[in-house]
Amino acid sequence: MIQQPKPPQQGLPHTQHQSLPLPQSFLFPSPAPLPSTAILFFVYHLVWYRPIIPEDLAVEYFEKLQDVQNYPDPIFYLHLWISALTGLAEACAGGSGRGFNNIPVNNNSDDKNIDYSNNLNSITFGHSILWKSFVLLPLLIEKLESRKTEKSSWLEKDDVQMEEVKNRCHESVIDELFGFTGLISACNKQVVTDINSHDTSDNNMIQDTSDISVDILKVCLKRHLVRREFVVGLLKDRAVELEWEGMDATDPHALAVTILDNPVMINHLEVTLPLYLNHESSVETIMKLISTWCTNKDIQLQPLAMLCRILIQNTALLDLVLLYRHPAELLMPLEKLCNSWDKEASSSSAIVSLSLSTADNGIDSYKEDYENFGIIFLLIITVITRYDLHTNISEILLDKQGFVYTWLHQPSITFSLESLDNEHRNLVSHWNSFISSSNNDDDTLSSNSIPDDLLKESSPRSLIQLSPTIFQQRIRELESNENILKTITARESEPTENTPKTMLMGFNLFLEPCCSFCLIGALQWLCNDALLKGQPSISLEVIKSLLSSSSYEKIPSVIKSLVGPHILDVLRKPAYMMDTEIASITEKIRRNLAFNPDSKISLIRFQPPPIHHFENDLFREVLQVGGPHVFVRLIFEEVLSASKYSISLRAAELGASLLMTQLTYSNNPHLHPSTLILLFTETLASTFTKKIESYAQGFTLGLLSMHVLLRTNAFTVVVGDKTLYEHFRENVLNKTSNVSSRDDNNHEEDSFKVPKYSPVRGFADGLLSHVELLDKAPELLKYLKE
Repeated sequence: MIQQPKPPQQGLPHTQHQSLPLPQSFLFPSPAPLPSTAILFFVYHLVWYRPIIPEDLAVEYFEKLQDVQNYPDPIFYLHLWISALTGLAEACAGGSGRGFNNIPVNNNSDDKNIDYSNNLNSITFGHSILWKSFVLLPLLIEKLESRKTEKSSWLEKDDVQMEEVKNRCHESVIDELFGFTGLISACNKQVVTDINSHDTSDNNMIQDTSDISVDILKVCLKRHLVRREFVVGLLKDRAVELEWEGMDATDPHALAVTILDNPVMINHLEVTLPLYLNHESSVETIMKLISTWCTNKDIQLQPLAMLCRILIQNTALLDLVLLYRHPAELLMPLEKLCNSWDKEASSSSAIVSLSLSTADNGIDSYKEDYENFGIIFLLIITVITRYDLHTNISEILLDKQGFVYTWLHQPSITFSLESLDNEHRNLVSHWNSFISSSNNDDDTLSSNSIPDDLLKESSPRSLIQLSPTIFQQRIRELESNENILKTITARESEPTENTPKTMLMGFNLFLEPCCSFCLIGALQWLCNDALLKGQPSISLEVIKSLLSSSSYEKIPSVIKSLVGPHILDVLRKPAYMMDTEIASITEKIRRNLAFNPDSKISLIRFQPPPIHHFENDLFREVLQVGGPHVFVRLIFEEVLSASKYSISLRAAELGASLLMTQLTYSNNPHLHPSTLILLFTETLASTFTKKIESYAQGFTLGLLSMHVLLRTNAFTVVVGDKTLYEHFRENVLNKTSNVSSRDDNNHEEDSFKVPKYSPVRGFADGLLSHVELLDKAPELLKYLKE
């Protein structure tokens, strides 16, 4: 709960700046203990929704929201700041963000003995970085100020006077904001985390010790929202902290050039994560590097793969990039590279040696290039999966006929040999022959190396597409061997720890870094085949072999996260519960998925989520799973329930926000706000006849309707052949108003024939509570007056 403003005991002094007297409109007579629900919800949505809402649309939404709320500038900006700080405080407390609640709790296992503290700190650190970067992003306020200036009626005032008024406004807001000492203190919680989950050395530990109040002053000063003397007056002895830290003075393009000249410097991007004031520069540098490395005539896979690996392993940095940029800006250059890269066009041999794996330094250039290609490809899959972009890939990827786009639609598809051309048929045959020979040749198994000639005839794209077919062909050959089937049956009757080498070891060749990225489609096909056939199954034995103790750590974590849900679908069958090997594998996958933001596994039981304001992911899941009709019905039920208490206004604001905000990135028009609002108008009339019992409920629905109409441009937005307001008038007004019959010669206005405190009267009062609605639709007086 946000505390009421009161003089702080320590930290920044809470003093009203006196050098510029504030006009009465700039004062805060009774600031609310909680920000506006509509503002708070949209701020949460801006931080967690991907792809990011364009700045111009966000500014337009805020401007419209301020008009509906009828807030003067200082009050509106204060609500905006408090909303952002509320999210940051929750993140610092470990209670906000995608995936935080995916902590397994199972009293029947050893979960209670697992030390999750480092994972929790990493997640908390990542969420706090994302929120703090947003808090320190007053670019939206700056653009909102510009829009207001353009529309201002007193443009005849000189620039100095306008700048003075702007500064006085924001200084009063900042001064009032720092009075919320409890909120500021919650945002300054120190978090110590490891920037690299794979390296726990002390050199990689980051401690966040920044003071959010000082950072806010710095960024407002940089954006010229406040005057330097005001900031110095607040900081007093701490004014020296105004000096900008890190690489702010470094142009992002200049930093990119430095990294291009010396790719080893790319690791510097991770170290700058706690330097919140430099986030924008870091993102610009990353985008410049990707664009340059992807579009050069001589494509440089090695440094690009190094950057992609950093983004895959450090999801906090990836979240930060997509807080500033649309996913398409990040993925389209990588998509183009993956669709067209050819080994012969690569000049990786000319690049400074940067080892991306634990392989020997003498690794063949083919294997190195294929490994680098795989890392770049995995970043594309990670972004699409992490931010749930599958439903509308066409707006994320550029080439609808390209390799990446077609593979994403059918990652585990298999082909009959007859349907393949000679080149691909030979490729499948050669790989199967090598896997088969590896099964029976101990020398090959010990070397565990894929020959160069086999890689040279297999482009990474072909190998990714055909890996499920390669696995399928080999599995079918094994299934034709009666001795192997008998071995599997024997193992089911008397379980042992050893899996037949002759059956499985050839598949383990795909654990090599130059081929491991092919396991996504191959493992998905194995899971589908194992589910189809049940136990005993050779596919299940191959899965168990690939995930055995000796092999599990060789699979990249990102692949285990991507395929883990499919594997758990296979292994969670009751028939497998007594198999100790399967139980061990299941436990490993559960641990790997425990903090994976993208996993939604029914097998995992979650801890009760920490108390915070909004579960935006939950809203999206209800819409996607329940459908638009259920979603709209639930909104009505919750709003009507809230009307019985003193939170009707907040409920109406939240209901309107859910209806008119794009909750899911989908090309399904039934999930878009226009459809939801149309359903809202159709459902509202029927709600009156079935569920409205009091004036308070009617008033709350009137408030909800007012917010929807004013915040959606209902008088201009057309759905079908009518505007949203015309739909509202037809579906709601004409059905809820008891309009008296009119004589042809009687031109008196119609009116409600209902008691003063009836539900319909409450609806009319709530609907007409904003004068702008009457200005745009004067006819409402005729329909809704007493």
